Order: sequence, then C-alpha cells, then structure tokens
Amino acid sequence: MAYFYALSKKNELILRWIWTVHKLWINALCMTNASEICDRLGRKIMADSLGVGVTTISNAAVSGVFPSKWYVVVKGLCREQGVDCPDGLFNFIKQSANVDGPLQEGVR
Repeated sequence: MAYFYALSKKNELILRWIWTVHKLWINALCMTNASEICDRLGRKIMADSLGVGVTTISNAAVSGVFPSKWYVVVKGLCREQGVDCPDGLFNFIKQSANVDGPLQEGVR
C-alpha cells in the first residue's frame, strides 16, 4: 500500500510538471499571453464583465490560463479592443490519450 501511495504521489508530481511546462510552452508560442490580455483589457473591466473579483483575474494572469467558462466573455472583450486572444490560453478539457475516436452510441 505504501508503494502505491508513493507511486501515485510521484505520478502526481510528474503530471503537475508536465502541465506547468505545457502552460509555459503555450504562452511562449502565443504572441499574447494571459497576463498581457489582462493588462491590455484592464483587470477591473474583465472582473466586472465576468462577475468575479479583480484578484481572480490576477490569479488567472499569473497562472497563464483562463478558465474555459470565461471564453465567450474574454474573446468578446478582446474582439472589441482588437487584442489577439489565442484559444490555447483557455483551460479546455483535452481528449484523453486512450480514446481512439468518437464515443460509440450506447457506450459510456
């Protein structure tokens, strides 16, 4: 049991490292990153439009990824201001690597 716990902790650390590298890679590829978008649009304007606090906006800027549920609002604000907003800056659910194709009807 202790071996399994240690193995799962190691896997968790590896997955966290992979996610961090992924976010850094996405931000490096994108001309505009989450922090720049927050700066250009204004954290207060974003917070008011999303119905969240300014601290929440700042936390997203630091993490480098916006929650996926903010997509429509942030993309709209960016479009209005002429700010580039790559889809890779949103935390969408990725398809699992072990899924070969679309789910078959009746299979859950």
